[in-house]
Amino acid sequence: MGKELIEEEEKPAISWHAMSVDDSLKTLGLTQDHLTNGLTTSEAAERLAQYGPNKMTEGKKTTLLEMIWKQ
Repeated sequence: MGKELIEEEEKPAISWHAMSVDDSLKTLGLTQDHLTNGLTTSEAAERLAQYGPNKMTEGKKTTLLEMIWKQ
């Protein structure tokens, strides 16, 4: 049998664009030092393990034939 999906508790969306830099850092658990130096190797590894790779999923691509057919 496959892995069971565990539903995560829904969290309200964060309006990153409306937050100040200080509030963003606080929300992410970072310090001002991270602005100039970035994450350490161990911090990056921890976040990669926790959140997975920063990769977007690809959607279905429309072929040229499908675009012509829809016209």
